[in-house]
Amino acid sequence: MTPHVNRVCLRGEIARAPSVGRDGAGQLQLRVLLTTREPGWGTEHHPIVYQGASVMKLALALRQGEPLAVEGRIVTYRWRDPEGEERAQPIVIAHRIVPAASEEKRLAS
Repeated sequence: MTPHVNRVCLRGEIARAPSVGRDGAGQLQLRVLLTTREPGWGTEHHPIVYQGASVMKLALALRQGEPLAVEGRIVTYRWRDPEGEERAQPIVIAHRIVPAASEEKRLAS
C-alpha cells in the first residue's frame, strides 16, 4: 500500500501584494494569495504561508501579478465564527517559493 503523502506543487500568479506578519510564537511569516487557472475548472485562490530565513527578501522581491511556483503541504485551519458556525480553510504551508520566471530560466539551462 502506498503511504499517504501531503505534498502540493502550485504555479500561478500572485493575486495581491504579499504581506509579512508574525505567528503566535513570534516567527516571521510571508503571506501570499496565489491564483491558479485551469481550463474547465476555473480560477482558484490559494492562501500560502512561508516561514524561513528569506521571508523579508521574498517580501521585497515578489509583486502582485507576477508568476510564482510554490511547494509545500496543505493544512486545514478550523475555527468557530461569532455565530457559532464551524469554519475551515485549507492553506499551503510552503517550504519552497520561487518566482516562476526564475524557475523557467533554471529549467531552460
